[in-house]
Amino acid sequence: RLNDDSLLPSTNPRTDYYLRYPEQRQTLPLKADGTAYRRVILYAPSWRDALWQNSQKLTPHLTRGNNDSPYQAAFDWQTLSQHLVDTDSLLLLRLHPNERHYAAQFCAYPNVLDISDWDDVYGILHRVDLLITDYSSLFIDVLPLEIPVLFYRFDHEQYLNQSRDCYDIGQDPLSIGQVAYQFDDLLALLQEMSHLNAKPQPCEAYKQLQRLYWSQHAMGSSADSLATDGLSIDGVSMVCVSMVGISMNERHDDSFARLERHLRQGQTQSYKLAFGTD
Repeated sequence: RLNDDSLLPSTNPRTDYYLRYPEQRQTLPLKADGTAYRRVILYAPSWRDALWQNSQKLTPHLTRGNNDSPYQAAFDWQTLSQHLVDTDSLLLLRLHPNERHYAAQFCAYPNVLDISDWDDVYGILHRVDLLITDYSSLFIDVLPLEIPVLFYRFDHEQYLNQSRDCYDIGQDPLSIGQVAYQFDDLLALLQEMSHLNAKPQPCEAYKQLQRLYWSQHAMGSSADSLATDGLSIDGVSMVCVSMVGISMNERHDDSFARLERHLRQGQTQSYKLAFGTD
């Protein structure tokens, strides 16, 4: 285990990139009258691999129908869609790549937009007013942006018993956001939150998790701080960057170019650049 003085704190390169280069952000469709939706909700659940593995035993091909979708029974889509219309809200549906074929049947509902085929969601997080997830680590990525989080765990026991193992922090309901296990509870929470005119201030538990995962340095400075600092371990300078699946576009960030030049022009004998992955 590395000592604290052997680590450089950093913010999140995935979100920092779009703070530094806002012109690279993605845009969302407008309403028919040309105005933006009042609220944008991102639903990004985790992959239910146990269901996928079971379906593969029954159907050897990857192309399957939608009758095995866990999201069909988990939502009353007609009621949810009506709520979205009534509150001038847009639901962004972001399913895991292995489950994105499920999304097609839900796109016919008003105010539901399927973005499951997008490369990632980081370019639109600046427009998101609420994240709904379950066991996904995406809630960690939105912490620096102070996006409220709501956990919808409609298959809690089944998921924990049959699907992939979760980190400890993902197993129990987190105090940073409210948790719903049934659709009626989820809808009630959405109705309650729809009356807010602005994003609620993060609670103390939310702030504690921010400090746990991300540096308190200024946003947008992840690569800059790394380019001006270095670690010396046994005569070898090392920079450790926590990047969860950094995209090719993010590598064009001039901050990372400066970091590379810093490594190449350094005065110590050798350098190692370690990228942490999810």
